[in-house]
Amino acid sequence: MNPVVIIPALNPDEKLILVVEELQKQDLHTIVVDDGSDAEYAAIFELLKSKYACDVCTHPSNCGKQNPL
Repeated sequence: MNPVVIIPALNPDEKLILVVEELQKQDLHTIVVDDGSDAEYAAIFELLKSKYACDVCTHPSNCGKQNPL
């Protein structure tokens, strides 16, 4: 089985696209978690899905680090 990379992202910039491009050069499947990003970042997540075939999971609001206590 090939490794999978999971990237949590909140309001990412274009650097996320560069990271995904590098991971794909290494034949690594990428899952990106939109952790409640603002609407202005939707285009980045859509590009990751359409051009780079990333799986994008979306949280409706930021979940951040969850404290189990």
